[in-house]
Amino acid sequence: MSISLSFLIFLPIWINVAEIQQGGPDEKERTTALKDLLSRIDLDELMKKDEPPLDFPDTLEGFEYAFNEKGQLRHIKTGEPFVFNYREDLHRWNQKRYEALGEIITKYVYELLEKDCNLQKISIPDITNSKIPYFKSLFFIY
Repeated sequence: MSISLSFLIFLPIWINVAEIQQGGPDEKERTTALKDLLSRIDLDELMKKDEPPLDFPDTLEGFEYAFNEKGQLRHIKTGEPFVFNYREDLHRWNQKRYEALGEIITKYVYELLEKDCNLQKISIPDITNSKIPYFKSLFFIY
């Protein structure tokens, strides 16, 4: 009986503490207003605010990179491997730079396959999941 009596005494206190921790109606209104405000913020636009232009070179040399005799991508002046975080606190810009360099490397590898391996690049349409054909590239020995 003493357990149930103490339970009844402390129950209103536990309820009050739980309400305080969850926040009352005012806290819920503030939380809803904050969520609404955050949903209106375009994070991409906010990240672009202090970002340099997304104009990148169109050659490996323009990026100051080259492949060494071991086939490793290295900085021309320092010999260091590729650095993703070229500019601190500009993740989006660094990602776009990485993608632009990746496009150049892809073209470079295709050229190597054609020139050094005597492969011929042939595009074939892929219409499996699209109304507009997407062309895939294959290499065949000729």
